[in-house]
Amino acid sequence: QASGSSSWSCLSFECEGFAPTIVRASSSDQSVNVVLRPLSASAVFDGSAGGCVEDPVTGSSVTVPSNALSYADGRPVTGPVTVKLSVIDVTDPTSLASMPGDFSAIGADGAEVMLESLGAAWINATDEKGEELEVREDSEVILDLHTEAKANAEKLGATPEMWSFDTTSGKWKLEAADMEIDGVPAENSM
Repeated sequence: QASGSSSWSCLSFECEGFAPTIVRASSSDQSVNVVLRPLSASAVFDGSAGGCVEDPVTGSSVTVPSNALSYADGRPVTGPVTVKLSVIDVTDPTSLASMPGDFSAIGADGAEVMLESLGAAWINATDEKGEELEVREDSEVILDLHTEAKANAEKLGATPEMWSFDTTSGKWKLEAADMEIDGVPAENSM
């Protein structure tokens, strides 16, 4: 699947057992390299009860509180949901190569920036028929992302931030999110 302008396109790739990815390609690219990241973990639980999915390799996890998921139209989810997790370990070059996009991003002020990642995760939730689910606006899902990557906030002049990938633009965008680093609340520049 492709989307974009005449000078670039976002090419989407999916395969069973892997997290989907998007590669941003310009019209002059003759080829692109695509690396798909295997799923780290998956769990099925009752959406009304909530549950947790943990990656046994990294210890990273996603916790979904009770009644936190809904359909795109706002209807609550009843019955079993499948939550999938794929963790990108930025200290592993092969894993890092599976990061969506080209690390280009749009900052809070609208300026284009390049990211340096400390880690990333892809999370997906579907109902028993495979229909995509969303996090309700009045709820939150907790991502506990474990990483061996190191950052010196003093040297960077900023605290690490939370970003999400925009599949339409092929760029990362800054998110307003409560964060903790090693259990200490961290400022978010949003």
